[in-house]
Amino acid sequence: MTPARQWAEWKDLTPSPRMPCRRSSAARNGAGHLAGGPAGPANLLDLVRNFVMFETIDGQRTKKVARYQQFVAVGKAIERIRGALSPQRRGGVIHHTQGSGKSLTMVFLATKLRRLPEAENPTLVIVTDRTDLDDQISSQFKRSASQPHPG
Repeated sequence: MTPARQWAEWKDLTPSPRMPCRRSSAARNGAGHLAGGPAGPANLLDLVRNFVMFETIDGQRTKKVARYQQFVAVGKAIERIRGALSPQRRGGVIHHTQGSGKSLTMVFLATKLRRLPEAENPTLVIVTDRTDLDDQISSQFKRSASQPHPG
């Protein structure tokens, strides 16, 4: 069972800003965000396919699902890549703060990128400013390398 401290609220409806039940009681209690955000049909399929990862630490298997900030950041990066007029314009920056889930965001971005037919074996360059952060991100990729379902 997941401890309460691990749960996070889906705070906005990005990338689905239209929500038919905006003034309903469902919208006021959070169910509207669920229906308009992560549980919208396209978003739910995207979440399940690209934003769920499994990792094993000390023999303990854990499932992790992206927080809304990670989902939105990866979505915007993918839009930029798809909308680039030339391959040289496909780059971008995702700024992270301490404790924001930067390692997981990079794993989610890499997962989604490798599934894009137009990406054709993408190269990801992750630039950090500290050796310990290099180790952290590298370890995260190694722990999440194998997924229980085919891509």
